[in-house]
Amino acid sequence: MTGAAGRLLKALARVAIALAIALAAGLSLAGAASAHQQKAAITEVAANPRTGLLEIAHRFYIHDAEHALAVLTGRPVNLHAAAGDRDLFAAAVAGSFALTRPDGGAVALVLLGTEVERGYLWVYQEGPADALTDGLEVRADALRDVWPEQVNTVNIRTNAGVTSLQFQGAAQTLRARLPQDGG
Repeated sequence: MTGAAGRLLKALARVAIALAIALAAGLSLAGAASAHQQKAAITEVAANPRTGLLEIAHRFYIHDAEHALAVLTGRPVNLHAAAGDRDLFAAAVAGSFALTRPDGGAVALVLLGTEVERGYLWVYQEGPADALTDGLEVRADALRDVWPEQVNTVNIRTNAGVTSLQFQGAAQTLRARLPQDGG
């Protein structure tokens, strides 16, 4: 009986160890999968005094951008290697971002291009620097049609400081209250 009981205990121990390893592996994969999609983007807006232009840089996690573009196009995409895929994504971003002057006039923005850097895809735009005024209305909807929980943060930099706008939930447009230069 001792021999049979010992073998049974050893078998149960092996099963318990196998279950623990499987559970740990499953948790590890679940963590990796959730880390894969961040569902957040940051846009920096600032006037360049040397050029007289408003420079706009949108930063997306490249995995988020690839997944979203694959959902929108219904095909696999490769933003690292395929310039056409980057151009398509950039056009979508440009179409989802807008600036409106306090008087209601749209700010004309030009899409400059993209850059892949360390796990991020950057999309660049520019416009007239005089658009950077208090009361500027901003729309930043990139990827929010794919993921309603997508959070887009827009940081607007002036000589007097930074104003941050966060687009999440039902927010479609937000008005920027820019700090006034004390000089």
